[in-house]
Amino acid sequence: MKRVAYILLVSLLLLGEGLWTRAFAQQDNCIRLLNQADSIYFSNPDSSYTLSCLAEECAKKTNNTKALAKAYLCKGKYLLLKSDLEEADVQVNKSLMLYKEANDLKGLAYASKLKAILEKRLGNEQQSIIYTEEAVSLFKKTNDIKGIISGLLNLSLNYTDIRQYDKAEKALHEIENYMEQVSATNAYYYYQNKGKLKLALSKYPAAITDFTKAIEVAETQQMIDSKATILMCLAQAYRLNKQYDRAAYYVNESKEIAQANKLDNELSDAYAELILLQRDLGNYKEAFEYLLLQNKLKDKMVNIEKINHISMLEKKLALSEKQKEVEQEKLKTQHAKENSKQLMYLVGCITLIALLAIFMFIRTRTLHRKISVQNKKLEHKNHIIEEKQKEILDSIHYAKRIQNALITSEKSIGNSLNRLKESSNNKTT
Repeated sequence: MKRVAYILLVSLLLLGEGLWTRAFAQQDNCIRLLNQADSIYFSNPDSSYTLSCLAEECAKKTNNTKALAKAYLCKGKYLLLKSDLEEADVQVNKSLMLYKEANDLKGLAYASKLKAILEKRLGNEQQSIIYTEEAVSLFKKTNDIKGIISGLLNLSLNYTDIRQYDKAEKALHEIENYMEQVSATNAYYYYQNKGKLKLALSKYPAAITDFTKAIEVAETQQMIDSKATILMCLAQAYRLNKQYDRAAYYVNESKEIAQANKLDNELSDAYAELILLQRDLGNYKEAFEYLLLQNKLKDKMVNIEKINHISMLEKKLALSEKQKEVEQEKLKTQHAKENSKQLMYLVGCITLIALLAIFMFIRTRTLHRKISVQNKKLEHKNHIIEEKQKEILDSIHYAKRIQNALITSEKSIGNSLNRLKESSNNKTT
């Protein structure tokens, strides 16, 4: 009986363990997809986006809120990269809502940071600052030093852009408290932002010093696009300081790097600085020629943006069609899984009923055996009692016969007395 109960318990535990193992495996799969999406984002953003979409579906199936929020965030980051700002805003807002509901401060901090960048791209400077300040506050609560530094760098640049120079300087000064933990990339942005602030305050020599430090970091870390940008900034500082030869040298170097690496945004900035430089030198013809080059480049960039937008729409359409096919396959798979699950439950129930039936049969049989043994014992005892009773009765009857044999009957005694009386009377006579 104990053995049957043990088998029953083990069967139930194995069934439960299988269901739990399957659930945890699905959740692990969501995390794995998101980690892969993060790891290839910079090298292959399109594949990263596809993995994020798969992670989203996985998270919905397993009701994994944290993974779903991160999937939305990854998708928003990709869409921001592709300049699909409206859809990016939708995804980031979904992520913010889920992180708030889960009270996940770290996730909320990164979502707020991306929301700030998005708001700035949309031209909402004040909203961008609000979200950046919120992100920095959350990073401080979670003691995320990397996040704090990144947020403060964004704040310093935002404050400089809206001419709140005191707040920009305060943000940069706060970063100095973490200088030992500042990464090389963030060190570049620190010197760049610091130089831009000095440039806005007309402190040109100080700006040149900071831009020079930023160039050293860009060269060491092989930050090609950043080097092109900072060279242009350095040229601007020299131009405003009326050191035109130095300005021409650095802006042309920036232009050459941008052309060699097909960096259209950096090349457009270099053309803009060359226009201003030639204007300040009184070379209006050269300035006009650079203006024509810049306009031509802008037209090219607009066309590329349109092509990218059309390509993005085509990819979305193709992805939508593919998702429909995938959904249909998923429905088929889901139905098959549901049927399999129902069959598994049916087999489990039948097994359970069979085990219970076996258990009850064995228990009933055991009870019958016990009752049969007890009845046999009782019959044996009754038989012994009957035999003892017979022996006692036989003994009583035997004793009675002996007693009857030994004791003279009353009639015999009476006869004897009568004979004695008669004999006595005879003698008297």
